[in-house]
Amino acid sequence: MSRGPGKIERGIVEALQREPESAFTTDDLCRMIYRHPKRPQKKHRVSVLRAMRSVIKRNQEYAIYEWWRLPGDRLAIYHRYSVFSLGMAYLKCELPYHYPSYRRLELAEALRQQQEDRSAREQRLRDLMQPGGSYARYLGPDGQWTRTVERACFERDCDPETLAAWKAKQEKARAAWLDEFAALRARQQGSEIKEEPEFYDEQLGLL
Repeated sequence: MSRGPGKIERGIVEALQREPESAFTTDDLCRMIYRHPKRPQKKHRVSVLRAMRSVIKRNQEYAIYEWWRLPGDRLAIYHRYSVFSLGMAYLKCELPYHYPSYRRLELAEALRQQQEDRSAREQRLRDLMQPGGSYARYLGPDGQWTRTVERACFERDCDPETLAAWKAKQEKARAAWLDEFAALRARQQGSEIKEEPEFYDEQLGLL
């Protein structure tokens, strides 16, 4: 008989439910769950990452953002169907987002400053997504994050047969796009590629 969610998994879900338009890196979660003023250790990150992967297996509402999927890359868990949560995951993983260490402070004061630092950092990231911000375009009607969330909602809501047919069509379109790109590279071999072909998704537009 399989066990239910453990303490770390429950802590992750509680954090996601408490802040539905945010995202949480492994460092965020280590500091919330272990409540330690020093930087999280490898053993803490490993436990939290294992719990993160268990959470997304149990609940398709959540996903893990990882850019190149290389060892050492920063990861974040976010709400799959929230464009703001996806944006926070992207920004936390792509921009410098390091906590200082609070070794010389009493635990209560260290935890208080730690929370203040996190709140201030997250507010700066949210400002980047506001109108006029550097990343506001990604949240627009044709923005990359908006299209990603629309795709996830489409996959969630359509029936299995439609979804299978749509995925097969997308694979065929992607294969054609890769062939076109390979042909373009062959034609322009020895010179810089100035324009890449656009991959078109009938459901969501250009990807």
